[in-house]
Amino acid sequence: MLEGTEVKIFLDKNELIVSPKKNPNRKIIGILGGMGPDATADLYMKIIKFCQKKYGAKYDSDYPQIIINSIPAPQMIDGLKKGKKEELLNVLIEGVKKLEFSGVDFIVTACNTVCYFLPELRKAVKIPILSIVEETVKRGKEKEIKKVGLLATTTTVKEKLYERKLTKFRIKTILPNKKSQDKINEIIRKVIAGKKSITDRNILKNIIRDLKSKGAEGVILGCTDLPLIIRKNNFDIEIFDSTGILAESVVEMAYGDINEWIRK
Repeated sequence: MLEGTEVKIFLDKNELIVSPKKNPNRKIIGILGGMGPDATADLYMKIIKFCQKKYGAKYDSDYPQIIINSIPAPQMIDGLKKGKKEELLNVLIEGVKKLEFSGVDFIVTACNTVCYFLPELRKAVKIPILSIVEETVKRGKEKEIKKVGLLATTTTVKEKLYERKLTKFRIKTILPNKKSQDKINEIIRKVIAGKKSITDRNILKNIIRDLKSKGAEGVILGCTDLPLIIRKNNFDIEIFDSTGILAESVVEMAYGDINEWIRK
């Protein structure tokens, strides 16, 4: 413990929790992660890089405090089965409540598919929860995109998590065919297991080219595991990295005014 650091100590379920004094100039970020774990680490690193780029962070004390709750959530790639929805929701609610109890000022989820449960999660806590889907769609609007392709889990596609938001801005969603969607799910599972290959990268590139041929002006990487295998600067089409976009919004919120984001 640093000399002069003020701490608050309290008990929860017989666990000792030490909460450092808050920096009044920066908000404490809470990340609900583990879906998948590598994607959560990617979000963390992108937050750090953006702190350096936008705010010139170079000392440890220049960065916002970040608390990560990486949870072993049931898989949700291929769809949300009725019997599993309640179980998954309970795990997620427990996850955001732990973050709130730890003293964070706002929460983000390092997963697009989790946004299906966002209304319930927002009701479960008294602090803001930033949506990766909403932030990514805003970027599409800013770029004045009219048609956008989407690479995401079957659940994200089936539940129209992006499509509903994009439609509000009159942006048409172009989806991969069934065969390509199955490939995307398979690749996402491999990435979660730590298996990345040039072959899978090339498959995704071909799917993106196909979406472009169908009129897509940009493509959303609507799963946080996908930026781990492909980079947006490798294409001649606008690539919306949902993890990177969320990281920028998180940093802006940490250094800025939370109430401004709530009003948006």
